[in-house]
Amino acid sequence: MQPEAPALMWDARRAAGRVLEFVAGRSGSARSIQPTADQVPDLARIVAFRNVLLHGYAQIDDALAWEVALTRVPE
Repeated sequence: MQPEAPALMWDARRAAGRVLEFVAGRSGSARSIQPTADQVPDLARIVAFRNVLLHGYAQIDDALAWEVALTRVPE
């Protein structure tokens, strides 16, 4: 087993637990979040930015990340 495998498994279990907590006692389909998603401006860009940050798809521009955190996140 690779050295980081236990940490990755811990992260996966923690995330799974949070998902289960979130859906506990709720009903409906995944589409039930659509009204909320419709209220988030630039949702597709936000998701793409998250993917870049988490997966390192490109070199991160620290100034841009800071700017987004200060100006766009509060919006």
